[in-house]
Amino acid sequence: YTAAELESYESVQLFIERARYHSPAFLLTPRNAPAVAEICRRLDGIPLAIELAAARVGFSAEEIAARLDNSLRLLTTGRRTAPPRQRTLRGTLDWSHGLLSAPERAVFRRLSVFAGGFTLEAAEAVGSGAGIAKEDALDLIARLVDKSLVVAQAPGEGGVRYRMLEPIRQYARDKLEESGESEAVRHRHASWCLAFAERADLGLQGPDQAKWVEWLEMERPNAQAALGWSLEAEPEMALRLVATLGHFWYRYGPTVEGRRWLEAALERTGGMEIPARARALRLAGVLSEESGLYARAGELHEEGLALYRRLGDKKGVANSLNSLGALMYAVGDLERALALTRESLALKRELGDEKGLMSSRNNLAEMLQTAGDLAGAQALFEENLNSDRMVGEDWGAAISLLNLGTLAVDQGDPLRAEQLLIEALGALVRVGDEDAVAECLGSLAGVAGTRDEGGRAARLLGAAEAARERLGTPIRPVERERYERFVALSRRGLGDESWGTAWEAGRAMSLEQATQYALSTEPLPAAPAGLTRREWEVAALVAQGLTNRRISKALSISERTVATHVGRILKKLGLLSRAQIATWTTEHQQPPPSPGHAG
Repeated sequence: YTAAELESYESVQLFIERARYHSPAFLLTPRNAPAVAEICRRLDGIPLAIELAAARVGFSAEEIAARLDNSLRLLTTGRRTAPPRQRTLRGTLDWSHGLLSAPERAVFRRLSVFAGGFTLEAAEAVGSGAGIAKEDALDLIARLVDKSLVVAQAPGEGGVRYRMLEPIRQYARDKLEESGESEAVRHRHASWCLAFAERADLGLQGPDQAKWVEWLEMERPNAQAALGWSLEAEPEMALRLVATLGHFWYRYGPTVEGRRWLEAALERTGGMEIPARARALRLAGVLSEESGLYARAGELHEEGLALYRRLGDKKGVANSLNSLGALMYAVGDLERALALTRESLALKRELGDEKGLMSSRNNLAEMLQTAGDLAGAQALFEENLNSDRMVGEDWGAAISLLNLGTLAVDQGDPLRAEQLLIEALGALVRVGDEDAVAECLGSLAGVAGTRDEGGRAARLLGAAEAARERLGTPIRPVERERYERFVALSRRGLGDESWGTAWEAGRAMSLEQATQYALSTEPLPAAPAGLTRREWEVAALVAQGLTNRRISKALSISERTVATHVGRILKKLGLLSRAQIATWTTEHQQPPPSPGHAG
């Protein structure tokens, strides 16, 4: 956010007003604006908390923001003329807590283990017990909502979610530690997270996977909290949780996050010979390969395969053979990759594992493509696509389309390649696989290069490279030859300077901007004053008088993303208000998109 944009936010306005009361010399500047925004975010807009933080302006905004992990300790200075309960944030909360009944206090402190919000189902599982009946939880939560100690958020497809404002959660967490029941409550929280993750893992393999991805994203902070506790207190539960979440991390990332949690759980459970450890080893190997850590991936896969064999788990053996084959393919050992993958396929056919067959079949098709058997690869990719669509496997179908599109580039059919890749890109955006989106951008660059659209190809390659760097998922060695070929195609007809400019323009795009560019068959317009295409679209809608919320719906992006674009537009154009954006846009006389335009 820019300083100018922040001044329109109510909580920031309050901070500025009270900071100037305590220190008339206080100014909001571009340098301290990010820290002020972080202070107000961490304090959830609570007026008293903001008042107390503003009274600390003897410190810099950056120093205050850095110390808000314990806001109750930091915010202890109030107006001497105020009642005692209003002089400190803790004093106010002590007063509110003293008005609660014993059951309300119990549920209040137990809810502090949640991070990032919770559902009623989760609250019932964690808040009940030790004198609190499960059926009483709803009434007790409702009372806490009435007392403003718990916030009820607008219902979505998953129902109403609740949360505690962060300073209140910190206070409740202290009460939980004082109660002596902290470990029991944290165990219930981790158990609920594991049960939810197990349901979600099944949901990710069915027709409702998009909903489950959304629900898992909402519960990601709770999973992280549960893992942080269970790694120390109950390592086996941590192992089971990471083994269940591994599939989600592989598809939707972040890859680095998943790999670190898996490695931590494996390190804590070295002597265990249970199925969860074997699965965690395989998934850690997969994510290590995605991260370019090929030697470590090999160690993990070999250990996991050996454990599956000791456990007598044939399905696990088949999956490990497939993953190890994929690793061998990634590093260029095509002969061993083919042998392992065919062994995996045979074992899966023997077991009747139809869903498992699709993964091995996909990997075999990629190997055939590299070996030059393009017809054989196409037949297997198409078989997978049909199977994915029959069972409602949206992610698998998107990957099959991506593979068929990349194959069509190799087959010299750019028209078919573009059609397949555009369909794949839209599907991958919907399911949220950013790594595969970056791969799709690279293949579309190959299409552009074959058409002598060097600038477009260079932009797409630059955007794909930037995305892979951010995601921590480098190009596999086996794909290097194709990548270099696409780069060479993008350079045809362009001088080094023009190519470099286009490449850097692509690297500067966000993944969302690059996706919108790729989905457009028109060249990227030269937006005035250095605005990106998306920034110009936002500016045009601001000129129509649309709010950030309406713009977010019109362009199918988040409201926060719209606010970020508005801040960048103000900065680039040297303006101070939305009204000035509207005037500037009108003067430049470019037709604005309609509110129904999706980008």
